[in-house]
Amino acid sequence: MASRLTLLLCLVVKVAISQNHSEYSRSNDSLAFSEFSHKIEKLPKSVLSTNPMSMLLSSEIAFFTSEYRLVGEFVTGQKSSLLLGLSYMGMGPILAAAINQDTSMKQGGYNSQNFTMTGFRLQLGYRFYFLKKGIGPNHESYTPAPFGFYIFPRLSYSKAEFYLTSQKSDRLRIQFYNASLNTGYQFLVGKHLVFDVFVGAGYKNNQILEINGSSTSQMNDPEIEESFLFGSPLKINIGSAIGIAF
Repeated sequence: MASRLTLLLCLVVKVAISQNHSEYSRSNDSLAFSEFSHKIEKLPKSVLSTNPMSMLLSSEIAFFTSEYRLVGEFVTGQKSSLLLGLSYMGMGPILAAAINQDTSMKQGGYNSQNFTMTGFRLQLGYRFYFLKKGIGPNHESYTPAPFGFYIFPRLSYSKAEFYLTSQKSDRLRIQFYNASLNTGYQFLVGKHLVFDVFVGAGYKNNQILEINGSSTSQMNDPEIEESFLFGSPLKINIGSAIGIAF
C-alpha cells in the first residue's frame, strides 16, 4: 500500500511540474510576442525626405531648373515600401546667370526677371529591402523597411515650360520621361533623422518642344540632340536625400 501511495505522490508531482512548465512556456511565448509587437509598433512607418541641393540644381532638368522636391515613403511590409514624389520646378541659378550675362539680352533690355520657368515632376517607385538572414525581430540588428540596403525600380515624369513672361504663347516645353532600377542604403540617425544614398541606371526619353501659338514642333538642335544629357537614352542616377521618419 505504501508503495502505491508513493507512486501516486510521484505522479502528482510530475503532473504539477509539467503544468508549471507548460504555463511558464506559454508565459514566455506571450512575453516574446508582446516584445515583438511592441518593437514593430515603435518602428517608423513613413519617411518624408528631400534633397536641398536640388533647389540649386535639379538632377532631372539639369542646368535649367531648381527643383523643390518632397518624397514620401510608406512601409507596406517588413521588406517593402511605396514611394511617391512631387516636385515644383522653377528657374535655376545657372539659367538665370546665363540670361543676365548674355549680350543680346542686355541689348534688348531683358534679364532673368523678364522670363518664367515653371513646371513639375512626379515620381513613383517601390523599394525592396534586404533583411539579414537569420536576424529576427528580437535581434538588436533587426532593421526592416524603411532602413537598410534596397533595390528600387522608379518611374519619373518631368515637365517644365520656359517663356518670356509677357509673351506666353511662344514658349519652350521640356519633357523628361525615365524608368530606372536603383540600389541604395537608407539609415536612421537618432530617433527621426534619415539619410539616403543611391545609384542606378535606366532608360530616358527627353524632348524639347517649340510652341508658337497653336503650333508645336520638336526642337532641332544638333548640339542638344547629340549631347549625353539630353540625346542619350541612357539614364544615370546618383542621388542622396535627407528626411524625417515617423
